[in-house]
Amino acid sequence: MSKKIKNMLSILFAAVLTVSAFCVSVNAADDDLTINISSDEKDAVTAKVGDTVKYAVYMTDTKEEVIGVAMSFFYNDEYLKMDADSIKCESFNNSVGNPNLKNYYTFTWTDVQNPVKLNGDKALVSAEFKVTKGGKTDLSYFISDMYGDDMTYLKSYKITCKLWVNGEEVKKDVVPIVNDDTANKEKIQGDFVNYVDGMGEDNSPNKNDHKSVVVEKKYISTQQNTQVVDVTKVVESSTGNNSGSTTTIIIIVAIVVVLLAAGAIIFVKKRDEKNGKTAGNNSEKDATKEDK
Repeated sequence: MSKKIKNMLSILFAAVLTVSAFCVSVNAADDDLTINISSDEKDAVTAKVGDTVKYAVYMTDTKEEVIGVAMSFFYNDEYLKMDADSIKCESFNNSVGNPNLKNYYTFTWTDVQNPVKLNGDKALVSAEFKVTKGGKTDLSYFISDMYGDDMTYLKSYKITCKLWVNGEEVKKDVVPIVNDDTANKEKIQGDFVNYVDGMGEDNSPNKNDHKSVVVEKKYISTQQNTQVVDVTKVVESSTGNNSGSTTTIIIIVAIVVVLLAAGAIIFVKKRDEKNGKTAGNNSEKDATKEDK
């Protein structure tokens, strides 16, 4: 075999190996799913199609016990298929949830007689997912309501999350993503204020820049704590006043209608009585004339 032919075969063989390696690399990339559980990209986790992923949200540093909660977590079923049987609310026994919602799970719990002290040993909520497609997706949460034993929302807390891949813990103590988009779409904002840093207004070290996420009916507001609280109060107060004013007007109109109806009835009755008396008097006069 000539040297020229050997060189051509070597080049061809190298090209085949390069193409094969590229195809393997592309296929491997197609099987990789990047899962964001935090706004910080360094906390992103990579899983492969077929892997089992577990997501859990925790709350610690509370100063009071909890008597009621309404909470949701969010996922994209294009990439993650949730195992409904795996859902657990370890901190809240006998909670009621709906696993049939599109791309999110929501649950509620309340027990005034048996308040719960939250800690890092038991998750607020957790679930397992099967990776079905490569790409990029998020896991996130939103708390609509959470009341302490004084019947007001909690002001001191720390929210974190954990992630497991095939049973191995790969991330812990991560500040989870607050999902404002889906929360806005589903209109699940309650009295609880979700903060970007996952901490309450009383214990957050970010006093001068404590950003909160408050979802209103037709817009999302991410502002400073004091501004959001004021806006929320104004909206609630305004709504209440409009409702109260409408109710008052309806009551006043109803009273006026009743009074007018009563007045009309009295007027007609008096008129009939007067006519009756007049007719009676005329009859008596006619009878007297006949007697004479």
